[in-house]
Amino acid sequence: MLNLRRGALTWVPRGLVLFALAGCSAFCSDTAISVVPPNVGSGPVTFEAKLTSGGDPVAGARLDFYILAKGANGEEGHLAGQGTTGGDGVARVVVDRSSLDRPGATLSAVEVTFDSLAEINGEHFCESKARVSLP
Repeated sequence: MLNLRRGALTWVPRGLVLFALAGCSAFCSDTAISVVPPNVGSGPVTFEAKLTSGGDPVAGARLDFYILAKGANGEEGHLAGQGTTGGDGVARVVVDRSSLDRPGATLSAVEVTFDSLAEINGEHFCESKARVSLP
């Protein structure tokens, strides 16, 4: 597990889930994203992440799921899909495996971002992102 806290970077073992925490200002509540590494086999691929604030799930937030691939030009990211968090703070996106392929590149990681431009349920939340490497 990777913890990001206002610029500090710390590795903490926690199985297969990656957490990231971001802070922005006194005008928004800190958020954290936990990402479950997807099984990138031959069938449909399910991306899943949970957004929390103060340990509580954040419902109604849009999360963007990016697939990263390493190729001749380095690592590049492509939007795989977007999902909205439910009451449990979890967003899921299912995509066809073939839509993730990049010619000449190897899939390397998944990055999930939360960019809050508006209030959600009457509260402003800080942006955050998390990344997990693929095996």
